[in-house]
Amino acid sequence: MQQGDLGDYFYVLKSGQVAFIVNGKQVGEAFEGATFGELALLYDAPRAATVRAVTDCSLYRVDQKTFRAMLANNKARSGEKRVKLLREVEIFNGIDSAILHKIADAMTDLVISDGEKIFRKGEVGEVFYIVNSGRVKITDIGLGDAKYVDQILNPGDFFGERALMTGDTRAGTATALGDCALLCISKETFDTGIGHFEKVMTHSQNKRNIMGVPIFAKAKLDPAEVERLSKRIVSVTFPKDTSLLEEGKLPTIIQRGLYIIKEGEISVSSSSGVARILRSGDYFGDDLILEKPDVISPFNYIVRETAVCDVISVEDIKAALNGLARLEREISTVISRLDTSITLKTVNKVKMLGSGTFGQVWLITHVPTKKTYALKIQVKRELIDNGQASGVVREKNLMAALDHPFVIKLVNAFQDDECLYMVMTLAQGGELYSILHTARSDGVSESSAKFYAATIFDGLMHMHERHILYRDLKPEVSFLCTML
Repeated sequence: MQQGDLGDYFYVLKSGQVAFIVNGKQVGEAFEGATFGELALLYDAPRAATVRAVTDCSLYRVDQKTFRAMLANNKARSGEKRVKLLREVEIFNGIDSAILHKIADAMTDLVISDGEKIFRKGEVGEVFYIVNSGRVKITDIGLGDAKYVDQILNPGDFFGERALMTGDTRAGTATALGDCALLCISKETFDTGIGHFEKVMTHSQNKRNIMGVPIFAKAKLDPAEVERLSKRIVSVTFPKDTSLLEEGKLPTIIQRGLYIIKEGEISVSSSSGVARILRSGDYFGDDLILEKPDVISPFNYIVRETAVCDVISVEDIKAALNGLARLEREISTVISRLDTSITLKTVNKVKMLGSGTFGQVWLITHVPTKKTYALKIQVKRELIDNGQASGVVREKNLMAALDHPFVIKLVNAFQDDECLYMVMTLAQGGELYSILHTARSDGVSESSAKFYAATIFDGLMHMHERHILYRDLKPEVSFLCTML
């Protein structure tokens, strides 16, 4: 080809060597497998360079008309495949075929390698995705403190729609599980081309939110049940400074149910003064979804900024699921009752109370308040090497969820580079076993036996109400407070 001539063919060099010459000067060369002349396939543009055979060459070539016909046929086949996939996506059920073709044409392909992040939590949402092949895992879901269960998405599933509809940042992290292919559409195209699908998108997002709440996720609801729940969602607005729930009292301002915050802020606090803020994407009320109507709130909930919530009442949940028996209450460790003022810097070690495989227990004094506690110190390396790390985390979470006078209370928990620390209330009365068996006699009086049995029973019921099973009950591990 000659520089300046009108392009007619695209070339693939099967064998040999060619040189590229611009304005009489060689600017490059190419060998077997190289391609050139591609602008001729797209535009009626003049050649940008002269291509000269340096050796004998063998080439393949295709003309513009043939290429464009092939491209059109390929696009048509690809478009039909996309439309077929879109028809299988829940949110596009019942959509007119012409609109589906328009959406399919606007979508682009994206291939993601195993383990690659598609987007990260907190990033600005600009793209909506549909899984074409492979799987995607969504983790760390929730913009605030409320946590949703991880989700595995399969071909035909979609994600990323929330950020497109609300303009909020990503509420979770999406990662490819194995190599996967995605269909994508940008926010700009979404807003101009399928903005009227917002109601459909919102309905689908509601169902996904429901399935992300632990008590519903663990119940393994079928699609029909999730659909019934989502149809019972109503939107409620609460003015600023409204007291929604009061610690230790029955709900009066609001009805019992699940509340998912769409807008605004709600503060959560307790008599200990510990507080957190719920924002868009957070939920509350799940700990009040019980059959008994006299369940009281463990915290104060006050509206800081006018809040809009999606609500499903307990009665609607019962109607959708034919009762509440299948729902397991997830232990809520998000709302912490811990006293963060107690740290290593604010306590004095008095004496060691005991030691074990993974650490020690110390008697400590909190300097500002003069109160005494037990400090459990565990070495991280020992826990990890012995496969006990997850068990300790579970122990901490369980204890954080308990607040009862007859159960050892977790006061605070923290860590440094080497150790984990748990500050607990101090029970100095010794083991129950030492009371039952003494040098002078075995057993206790009937009144004492009733008292000990009643307090142990009451503590166990507190755990059972939170679906915690204690499996090591024996006199040797039943500790008595000094007052006993």
